[in-house]
Amino acid sequence: MKKRWWLVVIVIVIAALVLWLVFQRITASDNGASEAEPRVTVRTAFPRIGTIEGVLSTSGTLTASKTIFITSKLSGRVEAIPVQEGQAVIEGELLVQVEEETPRLQLEQAYGAWQAAQAQYEKALKGARAEELENARALYEKAEKDLITAEESFTRSKQLYDSGTIPKAQFEQAESALRAVRTELENAGRSLRMLEEGASPEEKRMARAQAEAAKASYELARLQLGFTRIRAPASAVVVEVLQDEGNIVGTSTPILVLIQDDRIQVEIEVAEKYYGEILGRDEALQARIYPQAYPGSTAFRGHILTVAPTIDPGSRTFTITLDIEDPQNLLRPGMYAEVDLILERVADALLVPASALLERDGQMIVFVVDKSEGTTVAASKTVIPGLAEAAEVQILSGVDPKDEVIVEGNTFLETGQRIDILENE
Repeated sequence: MKKRWWLVVIVIVIAALVLWLVFQRITASDNGASEAEPRVTVRTAFPRIGTIEGVLSTSGTLTASKTIFITSKLSGRVEAIPVQEGQAVIEGELLVQVEEETPRLQLEQAYGAWQAAQAQYEKALKGARAEELENARALYEKAEKDLITAEESFTRSKQLYDSGTIPKAQFEQAESALRAVRTELENAGRSLRMLEEGASPEEKRMARAQAEAAKASYELARLQLGFTRIRAPASAVVVEVLQDEGNIVGTSTPILVLIQDDRIQVEIEVAEKYYGEILGRDEALQARIYPQAYPGSTAFRGHILTVAPTIDPGSRTFTITLDIEDPQNLLRPGMYAEVDLILERVADALLVPASALLERDGQMIVFVVDKSEGTTVAASKTVIPGLAEAAEVQILSGVDPKDEVIVEGNTFLETGQRIDILENE
């Protein structure tokens, strides 16, 4: 009986020894595996709250707000051009002098005709003078006396003709003289009555119309004379002189080219897909302009002035004109500039470095540091990104400000992989 008891004890001891050896081997195997697992060195950063913008970047050439082509309103010879290219002119300043001799003579002629017509109208209003009435009455009385004499002469001639004393021709001459005197008397009587009665309402209206027409002709001639002196329609800069003194110019011949560069603009071409996003919001959108002539300078501010109402079917783009603020008058037409059109701005956005964002299996993810199991490993989180800039991306959901995001060394990371974190400089 004792022998069997010892055998049982020996078997138990041997089994315990075997189990201990197996446990040691397993433990050693686990330790070896842990030591062989690779670690990835990464750099991290915490999300921050800040402002981010949705920017459409493009480029364009600066232009003047207005280009003015100077032409003459009448044909003639250019006598003088008292300005030169590059000269700044103010509104009303003389730019071109066209020959004025012919327009001046026409003005003098029109003035004389106006004064004559005005005198006739005033005469029709006032009526005849006393001297004119007295003269008309004298003429009428003379005509009456002449008629009496002519009638007596005609009576004698008829008696002599009837008796055969004078020929028929002499009788007809006396008859003709009588008719002439009667006509003269009728005219004298009509003139006297007109002077006594004055001008009729119709005659007064006609005289007034003639005077007004003559005055309008004078004003037109004066205007034509004024056209010989071509003046600046606004303050501007002369950029090109197209004619020489002595040239004959017509009404459609450009003489000078002016620009108004107090306001500088830039035209940009934008893809059709942005049309709906910009139209209707154009007054609220801002822009930053970076002229190539001033590298490294602070951006010039701009705002949308006009949006083209149509799309170019060839390029599938539309044109936007931006007005640029230039208080120091540094910009010039023809300069090349980069343009950032700010389509959206979010003030309190959750931002992470752009390098933290990865695409895996059609989803956007970021890796964060996980220390929950006593070891430092990487854990992936699916996120929904928002606005993006070159350096930062807005995260709409998926991470919190307290998450430590992996921003370097994350390209080939996998969830659960152990990591070593570099201290940020």
